[in-house]
Amino acid sequence: ELATLPMQNIDIPIIYAVIPIFALVAFEMLSSVFALKSSVFRTFLSGRYNLIIEDGKINQKEMSKTQLTMDELMEELHKGEALSPEEVRFCVLETSGIISVLLKKTTNVKTFPLPLIVDGKPVKTNMKKLGFSKIDMINELQKRGISSFSQVFWMSVCEEDISVIKKDE
Repeated sequence: ELATLPMQNIDIPIIYAVIPIFALVAFEMLSSVFALKSSVFRTFLSGRYNLIIEDGKINQKEMSKTQLTMDELMEELHKGEALSPEEVRFCVLETSGIISVLLKKTTNVKTFPLPLIVDGKPVKTNMKKLGFSKIDMINELQKRGISSFSQVFWMSVCEEDISVIKKDE
């Protein structure tokens, strides 16, 4: 609307249209950079994923929180080739709004992978949930020849498997 007013009315200078457009572009670029650098800001903008089904059990609290109806859930399960929730190992509502479905018959994993380090920063809520201390994590990193969290791009735990991706130099 701001951009079209000066074009419709010749009494309003065109600069009044250009300034808001540049401001919006600058805001979008800055928010993208901040989201890339800060997990707190990224979570504020995008939110977190929601685990809707785990090992065939529907988490009704998460469904209510995300305002997902049973009809919508069943439609997504059918798209994922599941006829019932009992066939599903994990159903995740991603931050993008897409629902991912992992079937029991296609994966042997029993627990959902949780990140412990993202872009060099420990995820304290997951550390607490899994019973990991900073010392435990440093010991695990040292086994892999890594001396600090800042050298880690991604570290996650799925059951007993710990996955670490080192940052590019």
